Amino acid sequence: MVMEGNLRSISLSDVERAREDLDFIEPFVRRELPRELLERKLGSGKNLPAEVRAHYEDLLRGPPPGLELKPRLDLHKAWHGIHYLLTGEPWGGAPPLSCAVLGAEGQNVGVDQGYGAPSYLMPAQVRTVAAALAEVGLGELRRRYDPAKMTELEIYPSGIWLHKNEDNFDWLMQFYEPLPGFYASAPPSGSGMLVWIA
Repeated sequence: MVMEGNLRSISLSDVERAREDLDFIEPFVRRELPRELLERKLGSGKNLPAEVRAHYEDLLRGPPPGLELKPRLDLHKAWHGIHYLLTGEPWGGAPPLSCAVLGAEGQNVGVDQGYGAPSYLMPAQVRTVAAALAEVGLGELRRRYDPAKMTELEIYPSGIWLHKNEDNFDWLMQFYEPLPGFYASAPPSGSGMLVWIA
């Protein structure tokens, strides 16, 4: 099963609501699929089982009225490699950089997305992560890139790091490059960050 890293700015009031209502977070973390794509893949949905049809119709409706969803940053399958380059560890590591991709330990809301419940960062944590990312140089990340070690540690997607004639560092950087700006652009009015793997 594919595991992809995702981030989305979220208001503090929405975090509070999600703590009380496990289902509230669902519109924040589901993939936004254009209506045309859904209809092309699933047709009208008339022949789907009732429970699948209900989910299909929910996707077509989009977020509930009045719920404003901020843009999502998709790290695709590069999330684990990025985390490793930032921390030198396959899991965990020293904050604040350890929080950039995996979120904060023990700060979870909603239901398991397949690889754990989404994590959230408080506004002060978002600012701290943004400042830390601003200090990270590409040269430092390049020095930490070690395909043999990443293979040994089973950094996802495992099995790709030692492929010949492929520069997977450049592939990781495609997805890393928007990350510092994404954190830096979080609204200064006190937004948190939602982080999840799905």
